[in-house]
Amino acid sequence: MKKLLFIGILFIYGVSTSQEYIPMLDDTNKWSVDINYCPFTDVPPFNWTVTQQISIDGTIDVNGYTYKQIYKDDNPSCLLREENGVVYKYYENDNNERVLFDFNAEIGDEFFMGDLAFGYDYCSGTSTNFGIFFIEVSGIEYLFLAGAERKV
Repeated sequence: MKKLLFIGILFIYGVSTSQEYIPMLDDTNKWSVDINYCPFTDVPPFNWTVTQQISIDGTIDVNGYTYKQIYKDDNPSCLLREENGVVYKYYENDNNERVLFDFNAEIGDEFFMGDLAFGYDYCSGTSTNFGIFFIEVSGIEYLFLAGAERKV
């Protein structure tokens, strides 16, 4: 009986403290992404910022998955899908998908940044990289977003 009560308390605690997941790829989401170009030094006039408008419009089925069509400045940019807190990007050149974002990542988790490492374009920005291939989660913060404290 004590075990059952303990398991019940753990379940209630887990349900009451978990945060509601907000999907990234909601059709109404739009982003303004500032890209800071700094080819030589971070001193004007040798740096500049370009703002790109990112939006979602429509779906495309590929290999049994439904991807959202992502637009950059009103031009098709890439295909993304989201499942269980992980966002995947479809790569047409090799008919494959790779993880772009993992919202379940924890401190110490490491992931490969293939887009940067091999010059593939992200859905926004540029593909220029000078040696960043892996990124490790070194910290987790919480911000007040959408009416609640959220893990970011």
